This record gives sequence, C-alpha cells and structure tokens, in this order.
Amino acid sequence: MGGSANIRQYIIVISVNLTSIGMGMTLSWTSPMLVKLMHEDTQLSDRVNEDQASWIVSVGFLSSIVFFPVFYWLVSLYGRKKVMLYLSIFRATVNLLFIFATEVWMLYLVRGVTGTCEIGILSIIPAYSAEIASKQIRGALGTIAQLLNAVGMLIMLSLGPYASYLMVNIVYVTTIAVMVVPMFFVPDSPYCMVKKGRINEALKTLTYLRDSELLAQEEIKEMSCVSDYPRGN
Repeated sequence: MGGSANIRQYIIVISVNLTSIGMGMTLSWTSPMLVKLMHEDTQLSDRVNEDQASWIVSVGFLSSIVFFPVFYWLVSLYGRKKVMLYLSIFRATVNLLFIFATEVWMLYLVRGVTGTCEIGILSIIPAYSAEIASKQIRGALGTIAQLLNAVGMLIMLSLGPYASYLMVNIVYVTTIAVMVVPMFFVPDSPYCMVKKGRINEALKTLTYLRDSELLAQEEIKEMSCVSDYPRGN
C-alpha cells in the first residue's frame, strides 16, 4: 500500500472529523454565552436566571441519554455515513434557532437537539474512522477527532468573550453548516457495505482506499467472518 492510499484515508477521515470542530464549540459555548445571557441585554426577551442557565447547560446531555439507543438501530438500518450525514444536517438546521431565538425555551430546544445529535455523531465517528483506515495508520487517524474538538473549543473561547452574542452564534452556526459539506463526498463504511451484502461496492471502496485489490479482498474476508451476512454476490 502506497503513500497515495494513506493520503486518501487521511483526507476522508479528516473530512468526517471536521464536525468535531462544531462539537468543541458546542461544549464551550456556555462558558462565554451564559455570561452574556445572564448579565447583558441580548435578543432574548429577558435575561436568563441561574436555574435557566443550569438547564441550558445540562439539557443536551439529558436528552442524549434518552435517544442514545436509537442511534444503534439507525446505523444498523442505514449505515454509518447516512446516519452521520442526517444527524449533521438536522443539527445544522436546528442550530439556526441560536440566531433567531427570542425565548429561553428555544435555547432549551436547540441545546437538547444539538447535544443529542452530537452524541450520535460522536458514537459513530470512531468506528467509521477505524473501518476506513488501514492498520498501519489507524492509531494516528484516531487522534484527529480530539485535536479538532480542541480547535473548536479554542475558537469559541477566543471569540466568545469579545464578540456580541449574535455574532458569536452566527460564526458558530455557519461553522457547523460548512462542516456538513465534506460528508456528502466520503464513501460509506466498507464494513457496513459487507454487512448489507453489498460486496462489490465494498471491494471497490477498499481497493480505492488501499490501492490494492488483494488487500481489499483480504479485508472483506475478515469483515465477512464477523458479519451475519453471506460473503459473495
């Protein structure tokens, strides 16, 4: 397997993990924004009190606990790429409320939906990255998510204290929306293809990723051993 194959894998895994920048911004959003919501006049009809601030912080984590089992079912039904893409699009769409919200319940809603979607994406990305990456660079590619997550936190914590509430949210929502675009162009997980019996598609994808049809066939055999579906078609 040549260097060009490694480059392809890096590009695909980085493209998917770009959404981690948005996750980092989500995690750190409350740090600068709650100060503004509680002590400054924003587009909300009233300032946020301590109880409301607590709910804004926690609602995303609470909702994700409820919906987490659904993600396993969705992945089994549609595959990793589609579920990541659908969750990312839904998250980006709902996040527009950050710009237009005038009541605190709207922040509860958007934080709850965003937290749920991001937990779903976060549960899929490591498996997807591992299935795309070859054994030799799997460890290196596995660190990308945390690196980009930290970049997102850095952006939010650097911008948040100095820009207005509206401007921070515009940057935040735009970043999340832009990071969805690369997901349209990455391949589905080869393992999910094998599990669905789409062996020819899996072989084509792995051959592209590994630069070797022989290596691709060997990996498909390994995947078939742990799959409930037959190997050939």
